[in-house]
Amino acid sequence: MSLIKKNSNVLLSAASIVLAAIGVTSLNNLESNEKMNNVDPAKSSITEVTAEQPVKPTKLYNPSTTNASNQQIEWAESRPLDAQKLSAITSTPTSIWLTKNTPEIATYVADKIAESSSQEATPVFVVYNIPLRHCDGGGASNLEEYKLWIRQIQAAIDTNRAILIIEPDALALMDCISQADQQLRYDALVYALDTFSPNPNVDVYIDAGHSDWVDRKIIASRLSKVGINKIKGFSLNVSNFQQNDELIKYGQDIRDLLGKTPTFIIDSSRNGVGPPTDRNWCNPRNRALGTKPVIGTNTEGLDGYLWIKFPGESDGTCNNGPNEGNWWPEYALELIDNIPN
Repeated sequence: MSLIKKNSNVLLSAASIVLAAIGVTSLNNLESNEKMNNVDPAKSSITEVTAEQPVKPTKLYNPSTTNASNQQIEWAESRPLDAQKLSAITSTPTSIWLTKNTPEIATYVADKIAESSSQEATPVFVVYNIPLRHCDGGGASNLEEYKLWIRQIQAAIDTNRAILIIEPDALALMDCISQADQQLRYDALVYALDTFSPNPNVDVYIDAGHSDWVDRKIIASRLSKVGINKIKGFSLNVSNFQQNDELIKYGQDIRDLLGKTPTFIIDSSRNGVGPPTDRNWCNPRNRALGTKPVIGTNTEGLDGYLWIKFPGESDGTCNNGPNEGNWWPEYALELIDNIPN
């Protein structure tokens, strides 16, 4: 993930968005303000309610084989206490990342669907292959390759139950690419949402960054542009460390801008003690596992918490970490050891 990712500060001139009496901001108004707005939102408390139509509690899929479970086996005799500690991760439902490097994507997804069905549980897939994923490269080579990849995933899911997290960082990280590439990105995201949204058994959430990144009015505009109202909602804090209260407030503010229609999910895999004071997002030390995954809350707009980032997988080579996505067992132990009492 790009080093500008989590520390981007959008410096834009101030303006305001006028909400309609019913609380719905039109797409045109949002788009016209995206380049003009950096006004701090009004401070208000997090809304805790018992929803009129609460999200149905969902048993989440826990993959049987992961880097952490393999490490447990390796350490069983040489480091038995550390192997036992890793149960904090291996016993917890985690997400399955789908990337360009995922071999035989349709077969891989179908296998995960089959295993999750045997558990009578819902898998969470993270779709992460958009062209220019890291601003200057990464992801699919072009739009047509991406579209084919998306169709293969949908065909493998078929009519099965699943939760999809669509393209972490793609909307928040728009400013690092050209106008032409921004349009290509929008086209890719719209295609993904149009492909997955007709499936009534799939809950689709497109990523919207986090509370310490992009102004909420700007991200609301971008969510509107890709058609947020045709899917379940948006995800927050993927691979980051922001605290739940701040994320809930941010998510509720975005919902207000979008007419309260979409709901949101929080990645709580590594936010147990919040972000570091220097706002470093890349393998910061002394962090902790966060809220256990659950679908169904009494907080307005919040569908639940997921462990989207797999705890113990590196953000990159920063802070002496291995390459992005590679397993780093000592970091995993650190996340476990720092869980608040």
